[in-house]
Amino acid sequence: MAAYGYSDAPANYELDHLISLELGGHPSDVKNLWPEAYGRGEWDAARKDQVENKLHDLVCAGAIPLADAQRIESTDWKSAWTQFVGNGKTATPASRSGTGTVTPQPGPDVYYPNCSAAKAAGAAPLLRGQPGYRAALDRDSDGIACE
Repeated sequence: MAAYGYSDAPANYELDHLISLELGGHPSDVKNLWPEAYGRGEWDAARKDQVENKLHDLVCAGAIPLADAQRIESTDWKSAWTQFVGNGKTATPASRSGTGTVTPQPGPDVYYPNCSAAKAAGAAPLLRGQPGYRAALDRDSDGIACE
């Protein structure tokens, strides 16, 4: 645990996968394993589990390719939570306990390869100027994509 900068009890962590098993991550390769904390702010093991489940659902629905889901999960799962689970919103730690609010935050650059992916992420329709909007998704050029 010390190698990861953690000094508290190992019981506060789960051995997690950089690329989840649901997305084809190797179950025991040490390059795919790391300790993930429980109850440490808003970005803990429970939050990453939500991303893993959502990406799995999107792949199974054909909304995003498996390789894209693996790349997203292994490079920036926090942005993936905001994009696919939080629908562009960042939850405060209190909101996870049911007592807080969800506050919209400027999202990262969002890219949907097609309207199926935008719909599966709960982002459609996309308006011109919103994260994820692009002309290629707006078939009639009216400023509303994936309608």
